[in-house]
Formats: sequence, structure tokens, C-alpha cells
Amino acid sequence: MSQPSSRPQPGNEHPDVLHTLGHGIPAPDLPDLDRLALLVVDVQRGFDDADLLITKHVNSCFHGKPGLHQWLHDQELQGIVIAGITTNHCCETTARVGANLGHHVVFVLDATHTFDRPAPDGTMVGADQLAAVTAANLHGEFAAVANTHHLLDAAGHSTRA
Repeated sequence: MSQPSSRPQPGNEHPDVLHTLGHGIPAPDLPDLDRLALLVVDVQRGFDDADLLITKHVNSCFHGKPGLHQWLHDQELQGIVIAGITTNHCCETTARVGANLGHHVVFVLDATHTFDRPAPDGTMVGADQLAAVTAANLHGEFAAVANTHHLLDAAGHSTRA
């Protein structure tokens, strides 16, 4: 795997930050999307084209190598856009830690995924309910919760035919 570049690739106004494991309605206050890092994997493009590849062993992209917080600062990026798996684990934790570190966080709820989980009493909690609770937990305190259509429209990539 190639070494990630220290600066976003030429012509890439939204650097891609990828990570690997080592072992609704959008908010009205979406930021200027030109200075955000997109935490999303383009599986057809692969990892070699990433601007930064983070290896982590816990559920936050901010607790990995190399350090995401410092990299965002060095790139003069204002925040992050989060998409991935799982909504209520790695994605939510990354959003919380990012916000606590002072980054503006956009959490793209319909670009995340989670699974049904058993509650302590054995009853199953559905994935849709877990995602809704994550959105409620994050919205307004840790992140601007958005959906892909609004985010693409805000970035000038209309999703309407």
C-alpha cells in the first residue's frame, strides 16, 4: 500500500480519510463543505488513493495512527463528514470525539449502517431504532445530522433528476 500524501491530492477539494481496524433531516447549520475532510471509503477506488489512511484499534478514528486530529489541523480543515459502519459504534464515537476536540462534524445518517442488537434483558433493538437514537444523541450537541441528498445538493452535486 502506498504511503498517504501529506497534502490532499491535486484537484481534490474534499480529502478522503480512510480507516481500517487493526485486529433524516439535515441541520440548517451545515458548514462550507469546501474545507471538510470526508471520512468515507470509495470501495471501487480502493485504499491506495486515500489522502490519509488511519489504522485504529478502538472505535474512534481520532485514536489511531497517524493522528487524525493533528492531520486535520495541519491541512487547515474545519471539520469532518462521517459515513460508515457502524452507526452507533465507530461512527458515533468518532463524531463525539471530533466535536470534543473542536472539529465541526457532519454526520450523514443515511450513509451509515448498523445492525439489530440485543439489549441487556435479551430483547432485540432494531437497527432503525439504534440509528434514530444515535441521530438524537448527536444532533445539535456533537454534530449536524444530515442526509446524503442534502449534503450533495449543498456541495453543488444535485441529486434531483
